[in-house]
Amino acid sequence: MKNLTPLTRKIYYWDKIVNAMHLRNRNALQAIRPTIERRFREYGHFSTPNVLGRIPASTFVEPTVTSLKTCYDSGSNGIGLLKQKIRDCQPELFKGECQYCNMGEPSTMDHYLPQLYFPEFSALSINLIPCCPTCNTEKGDQYLFLGNRRIINYYFDDLPIVDYLLCNITFRRGVAKANFSLDTTAVVGDIATVIENHFKALDLLERYRERSGGEIIEVMDAITQRVGAKSLHEMRTELLGDAIALKNRKGVNYWRAVLKTSLANSDQFLESVGFH
Repeated sequence: MKNLTPLTRKIYYWDKIVNAMHLRNRNALQAIRPTIERRFREYGHFSTPNVLGRIPASTFVEPTVTSLKTCYDSGSNGIGLLKQKIRDCQPELFKGECQYCNMGEPSTMDHYLPQLYFPEFSALSINLIPCCPTCNTEKGDQYLFLGNRRIINYYFDDLPIVDYLLCNITFRRGVAKANFSLDTTAVVGDIATVIENHFKALDLLERYRERSGGEIIEVMDAITQRVGAKSLHEMRTELLGDAIALKNRKGVNYWRAVLKTSLANSDQFLESVGFH
C-alpha cells in the first residue's frame, strides 16, 4: 500500500530553483546540471522497487556541496513552490497527518536520503516527504541501520496488508491503558526489517501509548450515551465496524484503528463503561 503521491517532474523544479539564485551559485549549479540529472535518474531507478539503501554514494565536494544545499535552504520562491506542489499533490485524506507517525501535523519536509550525505537530492521532489517536526528530528541524518533502511518510504514502499501493529488493553486502578507491540513474523521480505527499524527509530510504540489515553477517553465519551440502548455485543459490533472503516481508509496498521479494535474486543473495557 502506498500512501503518498510523488511528483513526476523532477529536474523541472530543480531548474526553477537554480534559475532564481544569485549569479555565482546559479552558474556553478548549471555547470553540473547533467550530473544532477543523471543522479535524479539513479534515484528513480533505485526507488522502484525501493532499494534506496544501495544507491551509490555522492561524489560532490565543497564548495559544490554548499551550493547544492542552498537549493533547499535558500528560502527562495522556487523551493517554496516545490514544497507547496508536494503538499498539494497528496490525497486529501493524508494532508493533515504525518505519515511517518499518523499523529503530528506534516509541517516540515524530511530529506529521505539526508542532505548531509546526498546534497544533490536536497531539492529533489521525490526525496522530500511531508512529516511532523518530531519525526523529522527523531529520524535525523541516519538512513541506514546495520545496512538496512531505517525509515519506511511512503512514496515507494509497498506495505503489506498484514496486521503487524498490535494493541493490548490492560487496566490499572480501574483505568484502561493501551500497550502497543510489533509482530512482523507474517511480513515477507526485507520490508519487515524496515518496519521494525522505523518503529524503533521514531519511538512509535511509546508515542502511541502516550497518545492513546486521550483516544480512549473519546471512545468512552462516545459510547457512554448508548448504555441501555445497546447490548455489549451490539456495541462491540459497532466499534469493530468503525475500526474496519478506519482501516479501509488509513491502512490496517493505522494505530487509532488498532486501538479501537482492541477496545471493542475487551469485555472489561465495555463492562467498565456500563455494557453488559
